[in-house]
Amino acid sequence: MTNLRSVCSMNLLLACSLAACAAEAPADAPTELARRGNAYGRTYPGPKWRTGAPEDHGLSSQGLAAMNAVAESLRSTCMLVVHDGVIVSEWYAPGYGPASVHANLFSVTKSVTSTLFGIAQAKGLLDIDEPASTYLDSWVGTGSEAVTIRNLLSNDSGRYWSFESDYGLLAFGADQTTYALGLDQAVPPGTVWEYNNAAIQTLERVLELATGQDVDAFAQQHLFEPIGMTATLTRDAAGAPLVYQGLSTTCRDVARFGLLMARDGAWKSKQVVPSAWVGEATQPSTPLNDAYGYLWWLNQPGHVVEPSFPGRIEYDGQLVPSAPDSTFAALGAFGQLVVVEPEAGYVVVRLQEVIDVETAIADDFDPVGISKLHAVMAAFEQAKL
Repeated sequence: MTNLRSVCSMNLLLACSLAACAAEAPADAPTELARRGNAYGRTYPGPKWRTGAPEDHGLSSQGLAAMNAVAESLRSTCMLVVHDGVIVSEWYAPGYGPASVHANLFSVTKSVTSTLFGIAQAKGLLDIDEPASTYLDSWVGTGSEAVTIRNLLSNDSGRYWSFESDYGLLAFGADQTTYALGLDQAVPPGTVWEYNNAAIQTLERVLELATGQDVDAFAQQHLFEPIGMTATLTRDAAGAPLVYQGLSTTCRDVARFGLLMARDGAWKSKQVVPSAWVGEATQPSTPLNDAYGYLWWLNQPGHVVEPSFPGRIEYDGQLVPSAPDSTFAALGAFGQLVVVEPEAGYVVVRLQEVIDVETAIADDFDPVGISKLHAVMAAFEQAKL
């Protein structure tokens, strides 16, 4: 992609009048801002998205058609590619369309939760280096007293985990936060990495007490509404918002979230999420797993530990060898994907509506969705010109 700095000379930039440079652009107009050493048009969607030809955005129409065919073969219900804030490819399964709400994006929710903590910390409402027991009285005087919020965001809290607990008792429980809070400390924090849904659900209580707001209300006010995203957090039978699964939204609206992260947390003229948080959350948060930040999956080479479903999988290498090292992703069960390639400005979304979880698990050889991530991204990289 052509670097705008090489096209626009310094003289031309200096020649812009102060009035012209300060003039406010229309809400959807592109602007020019540098990101991580690259510069490109800064288009943002208003209520509607702009669309563009793939070839104008470094992609092949034929290659994207092949990617959509891969999506169809994987039982996807939508596939969307955004570049520079413009939709360049959009595919839906029969019966689905841009307005179709997917009831559960599963662990994509975790990445939203991470972002809410970045916002709360920036507002001075909490510090992720605080012990979670600052807010959780029941942990004071127990083995969990020293567990920090950072440990919970990094999945190295050491809280009790078992397959039955995480995917049975928790997931089908009536009061999931209370169940999660009541589990024991298994090992000291910072010593074992485990994809621990129950540990993450305890963050619901932490965020509520730190902000003084219901978590979904906080998300609506400080994240969803500022970027024009229609979304909700599912609640358990006790009325508590779920923060490890349950995000409900459309393919286009979750693409807004991906675009926000691709833009270092900025949306038009507003810094919705601190850029420093975006950078920190998308770097390895623990030496125990180079593929994990703060509830975001990463593609940096190193030691990779995948979710235990049911057995533990770890290896040296890269989560998605076909994709750039800087790629990061929100990944949910059955291959719910929001993949960000920040340096090139791409966001790739792939969703699959799951009506019955137990049936879907029985029918899917990879309920975690890593193989779908591999297939989709391999096809996407092949679509690049």
